[in-house]
Formats: sequence, C-alpha cells, structure tokens
Amino acid sequence: MNIDGKYVSEDRNFILTITNSNGSGTFDGTYVSKYTPRGEQTFKVTGRWYYVVNETAPLSLGFTAFVRPDGWPYVIEDAWTGVLSQVGKLYMTGVRSYLPNGGTAVLSSLGTFDFYAQ
Repeated sequence: MNIDGKYVSEDRNFILTITNSNGSGTFDGTYVSKYTPRGEQTFKVTGRWYYVVNETAPLSLGFTAFVRPDGWPYVIEDAWTGVLSQVGKLYMTGVRSYLPNGGTAVLSSLGTFDFYAQ
C-alpha cells in the first residue's frame, strides 16, 4: 500500500507530506506546524507505519519532528501517533515539547484531529 501524499489537519494548522513510504514500514517527508512558540515551522520527518492483519487500511502510523537551529537557542519537538483509518484519512493525536535556552520547558497537547489527503 502506498501512503504517500499531503495530509492537512481539519483545523488547517498542521500539514504532513509523506514521501518514500515503503513496505518495510517507514516513510520520509515534511511536517508544517502553523503555530509554535517561534512562529510557523517546517520540519523534516522520518516516520513509521504498521499493518494490522493484512496490507490494507486501517494501519497504525506515527512520527516525531524536531527543530533546533544553529547555536541551539531552543528545541521544539512534536510527536504524532494515530491511524490511517481509510485511504486518504488520518486520525492523529499530537504532543509538543518546547525548551528555550535558559528557560522553562513547556509541554503541551496539540490535540486530536482528522487529517485529509489533498
């Protein structure tokens, strides 16, 4: 099954573009968060996905994305997990950690959303 494509959250604040998905259960791609403590960010991602019973939907998938600029002034890490409930639709829940240099860590929920293929 090929899960490559661009998936946009129902609130349009998160975009996952999956490329190079393969039968070994991994994929590459990009992830955009329209809001972070540092404004909109684009992350490179490597994710994983797993079939249950057979090679069709539903399937489990997840990814972690982080950004840490040169000089390491902060790190933002988002993690998402969920299912491809049917072809073209992801049901995902996400969390974030944000750690600024010399600051206090902030942990937050990103929410639970349907993501639709565009």
